Amino acid sequence: MTISDLDHLDVTYQGTTYTLKRVVTEEKVEKDESKDTDADADADSEDADEEETKTVTTYYVNDQEADSDAFTAFYRAAAGMTCQSRLEENTNKGDAELTLSYYGTDGSEITISYTPRDSSFYVMEDGNYGLVNKMNVKDLIDAFLTLTEDEK
Repeated sequence: MTISDLDHLDVTYQGTTYTLKRVVTEEKVEKDESKDTDADADADSEDADEEETKTVTTYYVNDQEADSDAFTAFYRAAAGMTCQSRLEENTNKGDAELTLSYYGTDGSEITISYTPRDSSFYVMEDGNYGLVNKMNVKDLIDAFLTLTEDEK
């Protein structure tokens, strides 16, 4: 799911769930009146009803504002996860160490879980099954811990 289509993302790590959210707003731009000249004054009076706005994106973890770079780094890491091989079935019956539940602005829902399998791989499940390199999952968890370090 692209970040622009995301309503929110619930991340469950070691039994604790965090809600990540991206909020986009339009804010008025403050005009610097000191730069106006007499020539600009006539043009400005025509545009007075049109206020400039800028798009502001704010990221949250559990309703607390989060660092945008850490948020996007985690989201990119999650989106970049790839399976090294596909499994026909999940023979691993352990508990997921990490679960990502994406909720789209269109009401769609995608849940992906990562369960340790052995010293090299995690089993990824999203309705299908695959093996993911353990180091890739570690990098994803590290990015998540960086994002949530202020929550603890």
